Amino acid sequence: MKAINYPYRNSKILNHSYLSTVISTVLTAIAPLVATLVDGLFASHMLGTEAFNAVNVVMPLVNAVCVLTMICNMGGSVLAASQLARGNGGKANQIFTLSLLSSMAVAFTATIAIFFFLSDIANLFSTNEENATYIHGYLGVLLVYFILVPFTTTLNNFVSVEGSPRLTTKAVILANILNILLDIVFIYFLEWGIQGAALATVLSALVNIMVFIPHFMKKRSQYRLVRLQSGKRQLLAENLKHGFGFNVFNIATNAFMLLCNEMIAGELGKESLTIFGVCLQIQSLTFAFTMGICIAGISLIGYLRGEGDRQGVLLILRKSLNNVIAFYSALVVLMTLFPQLFFSLFGIEDIAASDARMPFLCYSVYYFCFCFISVYVTLSFQLSGRVVAKILFVFGICLCSYVSMSLLAIVSPHYLWYGMIIGSIPVLALSLAYGFSLYKRNPLLSKFTVSNTFPECVELSMSPHANSTDIDEVVSAINIFADTCEMQESIRQDILKTFNALLLNISENDRKERQMFDFFMRENADNYELIIKDNGSPFDPSDTLPTDTLLRILTYRFIFGMNVTSVKWRK
Repeated sequence: MKAINYPYRNSKILNHSYLSTVISTVLTAIAPLVATLVDGLFASHMLGTEAFNAVNVVMPLVNAVCVLTMICNMGGSVLAASQLARGNGGKANQIFTLSLLSSMAVAFTATIAIFFFLSDIANLFSTNEENATYIHGYLGVLLVYFILVPFTTTLNNFVSVEGSPRLTTKAVILANILNILLDIVFIYFLEWGIQGAALATVLSALVNIMVFIPHFMKKRSQYRLVRLQSGKRQLLAENLKHGFGFNVFNIATNAFMLLCNEMIAGELGKESLTIFGVCLQIQSLTFAFTMGICIAGISLIGYLRGEGDRQGVLLILRKSLNNVIAFYSALVVLMTLFPQLFFSLFGIEDIAASDARMPFLCYSVYYFCFCFISVYVTLSFQLSGRVVAKILFVFGICLCSYVSMSLLAIVSPHYLWYGMIIGSIPVLALSLAYGFSLYKRNPLLSKFTVSNTFPECVELSMSPHANSTDIDEVVSAINIFADTCEMQESIRQDILKTFNALLLNISENDRKERQMFDFFMRENADNYELIIKDNGSPFDPSDTLPTDTLLRILTYRFIFGMNVTSVKWRK
C-alpha cells in the first residue's frame, strides 16, 4: 500500500463516534440489570425481606430471557451494520427482520412456558408462603415485560450500531429514570406492592420502545421490515453463531459462579463465600463495560473494514484494548488496596479487610484476564469468523481457573484462591500467542486482528479544519495524489470542484466553529474514491454538487453518528 502521509489525520471524528457508541452499548448491556436492581432496592426498603428475595429469585429468569433474545439480535446488529457499510441495504434489512422475528419467537415461547408453570415456579423457589405470593405476583406481571424484551433489545442494538447511539442512550436513560419514579409512586403512594414494581418495569420498557418510533416513522433509520427471501436459514445460523459468541461471556461466568460457590462454601465456609459474593457483585456492576467495548469495537471495526480504512481499524483495536487494560487495572488496585471500600458499598461490616485482601487480589487478576480475553478474542477472532476459537478461550479461562482451584484445595483450602491466577494467566498468554501465530502466517493481516486483508492502493488521509488554511494543504495533497496516480486532468478538476462543494455543505450544516473532518482519497482497481466524514447534523449532499461535470457515483450515509459521503470516479 502506497500512502501519501500528512500530519493531519487525528481521527477526532472517529474517536467521538467510538465514545458515543461505547456509552450506548454499555447502557444497553446494563439496562436489564438496572431494571431488576431498582425493583429489588425498593422492594427491600418498602415491602420487606421476602419481597426482596422474590425479586432476586425472578432476576435469573429475566436475565435468561434477555440473553436469549440478544443471542438472536446482537450478532445480527453487527452483521447488518457491516452490510450497510458496503451499501447493501437489502441484506441489512433481511438481517434486521430475521433478528426481530427470531427474538420475538424466543421471548413468546419463554413467556408461554412461564405462564403455564407460574405457580409451580413460585412454589419451587419460595422459602415460605409469603415469599411464594410475592414471586407469583411479581413474575405474573413481568410476563408482559418478557413480550416487550425482543423489541427493546433489538431496537437498542440495531439503532446503536446503525449510527444513532445517542438515541439509544436517551431511550435507556429515560426508561430507567421512569422505572425509579414509578416504583416510588406505585409502591409507596398507591400501595400496589410487588405488582407495582413489576408494572413500573413494564411501563419503562414501553417508553424505551416509544423513543424509537419517530426514528422509524420519519424514516431516519435505514432499517425496514421486509419479506424474508431464500437463504434465511443460513442467515439465521450466522446470526445465532455471532450472537452466541457475544453472549458466551454470560454463560461462562454464570457456570463459573455456580461451581465456585459450591466449592468455596464447602472448603472455606460462610465468610469466604460472602467475600466471593462481593467479588461477583463487583463483576455484575462492571462487566457491562466489557460488553460495551466488545459491541462498539466490533461494530465500528466491521464498518471500517467495509470501507477499507486500515488506520481506523487499528485505532479502534488499540483504543479498545487500552481502555479495558486501564479500567480493569484500576479495579485490581482498588480491590487489592481498599477491600473495605467494597464491603461498605454492599453493607458488609463483619469481615476484616486483611482477610479479604488476598481473595480480592486473586479474583481481580482473574477478572482482568477474563475481560482482556473477552475483548481481544471478540475483536480479533470473531471478526474473522473464528467464533469457535473465541468460545473455547472464554470457556477455557473459566474451566482452567476452576480446575486449578480444585487441585490447590486438595493441598490446602487456603491455597484455593491462588487457582484463579494460576488458571487465568496461561490462557491469556495462549490467546495472544494464537493471534500472533495467525499474523505470522499471513503478514498482510494486522498484528491485532485476523479479520481482513486490505487492498493495495495509493491512499491519502488527513483531518483538516473546514474554515482554515488547512484547506490549501488539502488541495495541494489532492494535486500530488492526482500526479502520483497519473490521473486525467478532467477527473482532477471534478474532484476539486466536488471537494469544495462538500466542504461548503459541512460548514453550513454544523454550528461548531473550525469544524474538523476526516478526508480520504484512494485509488482502487477501477476507480478513484473520495470520502469525507464529519459529525455535524445529518444532511444529503447530492443537491449541492456541481451538475455540469463528469458522471460520478455518490453514496451518503449517516452512520455511527457521522455523515459519511463517498464519491467515486471511474478510471
